[in-house]
Amino acid sequence: MTTDLRTVDITTVTSVSEDPDSLIVKAFHSETWSTEDVFQQRLRPVDRPLLFQVCMIENISRSKLAQVDELQVVIDPRRQKVDRISTSRDRQQLISEVNVEDDGDEQNGVANTDSSYTNNKDAGNLNQHVYRLILQDRNGNLFYAINLDSIPALKTCFLGSKLILLPGSRFNRGMFTFTNSTVKLMYGLIQQWNDGKLQKVTDYLQHELKAQNPTLNANGKRTS
Repeated sequence: MTTDLRTVDITTVTSVSEDPDSLIVKAFHSETWSTEDVFQQRLRPVDRPLLFQVCMIENISRSKLAQVDELQVVIDPRRQKVDRISTSRDRQQLISEVNVEDDGDEQNGVANTDSSYTNNKDAGNLNQHVYRLILQDRNGNLFYAINLDSIPALKTCFLGSKLILLPGSRFNRGMFTFTNSTVKLMYGLIQQWNDGKLQKVTDYLQHELKAQNPTLNANGKRTS
C-alpha cells in the first residue's frame, strides 16, 4: 500500500491509502486508455482524468545534437565544448573551445545537474518550447504526448514525475496533446530513475539521432 503516488512506480501499486477523493487517486483508478488500434484513433477527446508517470522528456523545439553537446558538457565540465560549422554538404568541421579553469563544484545528485542544464544560457526562451513526453500508465502502457501551449514547468520535470491528463485533452493517432488547461502536473519523482538522469537523456537523444540518420554516429559524424 502506498501513501504517496508521486514517489512510486505506479505500475507496482496495488492499493492506495491516500484520500480517495483527491484528483490523483481518482486518476489512478480511472480506466486506462485503450491501446487497441491506437493509430486509428483520431482526435479522440479524453473524457476522464488519466494518471501517468514521465519516462522521458525531450525538447523537440531544439536540435538534438545541440542538446547532446550541452548535456555532455554538464556531465563532464572538462569536456571540450564543440561548435559545429557546416563547411560542405558532406563534411562538418569541428571547432573546439576548452575551459579547464574551474576544477571545483562537482555536480553530485539530480538537482544540481538538472539546474545547470536548465539554466544554460543557450537554452533559449522556454515559453516557445514544445516537449515530447513518453508517458506510462499503471498498466505499463507507453504513450507519446506533446504540449500545445507554453508550459515552461515541463522543463523541470524529473523522471517518474506524475501528471494527469484532464478531460479536454485529445488523443490523435498514437499521441496525446494537451494544453495548460488540460494537464495537471503533480511533480514528484522516482529516485532510482533519476540516478544518472542526464546520461540517460543523452543516451536517448543519441539513439534518436542514430535512428533518424544511420550514416551519422552519436556525435554527429558521418560513419560512411
